Amino acid sequence: MLQTWNATAAPYPENVCIHQLFEAQVRKTPEATALVCGDDQLSYRELNERANQLAHHLRGLGVRPDSLVALCIECSVDVAIGLLGILKAGAAYVPLDPDYPTARLEWILADTAAPVLVTHSALSERLPSHPCVLCLDTDRAKLATYPTKNLSLRTTPQHLAYCIYTSGSTGKPKGTLNTHAGFVNLARWYAEVDPASAVRVLLASSLSFDLTQKNFLGTWLAGGTLIVPSAPISDLDSMRYTMESQDPTRINCAPSAFRAYLTGIEMPATLRMVMLGGEPIDATLAALLSSHGITLINSYGPTECADVAICHRQQAGEFRREVPLGRPLPNVRIYVLDDALNPVPVGVAGEIHIAGVGVARGYLNRPDLTSERFLDDPFAPKAGGRMYRT
Repeated sequence: MLQTWNATAAPYPENVCIHQLFEAQVRKTPEATALVCGDDQLSYRELNERANQLAHHLRGLGVRPDSLVALCIECSVDVAIGLLGILKAGAAYVPLDPDYPTARLEWILADTAAPVLVTHSALSERLPSHPCVLCLDTDRAKLATYPTKNLSLRTTPQHLAYCIYTSGSTGKPKGTLNTHAGFVNLARWYAEVDPASAVRVLLASSLSFDLTQKNFLGTWLAGGTLIVPSAPISDLDSMRYTMESQDPTRINCAPSAFRAYLTGIEMPATLRMVMLGGEPIDATLAALLSSHGITLINSYGPTECADVAICHRQQAGEFRREVPLGRPLPNVRIYVLDDALNPVPVGVAGEIHIAGVGVARGYLNRPDLTSERFLDDPFAPKAGGRMYRT
């Protein structure tokens, strides 16, 4: 049963990094729209070239594989340029919410020892001091002098792609170190979850949230358009206007956030899929989506396992009063174990352990907690597998 339920092995681009897949899409659809933010938009070619210029500059600043580069930018096309540029330079990005308390920002910047802070000039004035601040708006003329060609590859799938900070039990945030391998597997699944053409994904959560990451590269791997709100996500009026005016086909957020965005407006006629996670989905919301012919994806997964480990797909027109968590993603395995790490019988309570390609490297600067939560996987199909205790 343990093996049958976890027969999830599937081909995926396991020998490439996430930004290489983006570059492959650029070659396929260079003039397609990759990003829209208010009146601004970038084609795949334009986004790739501007990210390359940033990456060249970052390499000149000494950024290297597994460097953690801080990224703190409010809603704009520069969010995407910054994220991609950091990856192309060979580093991993650390998303910071501009609304974080100063003490939290100071803690994260110190914990990561980030060699560079990528931001905007207006934000830099209220961020903690940093020895190397790069402002994508005021430094744009300097960045424009760098080459637009793709950079030579310095990273492998086992290098870090991003580091997400979540609240720790001690009150201090802890950084989870996620690799390109897990990111590629997740983004490929996200790109293929809706086979329809003309994918337009509305960014409906903060860059600092784990569930946000797949919306960028997953959308671009599908050749789609990412819609970035021109105001903070917390501005509900702006989010509602964006939902009504930008014709999104997919939204990914928490159930409570989705309800808030819908308040006072009609369900967007273009919406085909809603992916919800982080909270239970009540029957009323599931029925509402079903009645509008919208596919619902209920997703579950911690930051430590690339955000999504399990999902259930409720097809348009289908309805269940209780929406199940579903089955593991491709190349992800789920075990329910007792305290001695033995599988429990069906119907017996146990602790969920997640294994497979999405398992993170561990926590930054927390070897004690890493060894406690990231364990050897005794059920792995080959030696060296690891699993995460949820």
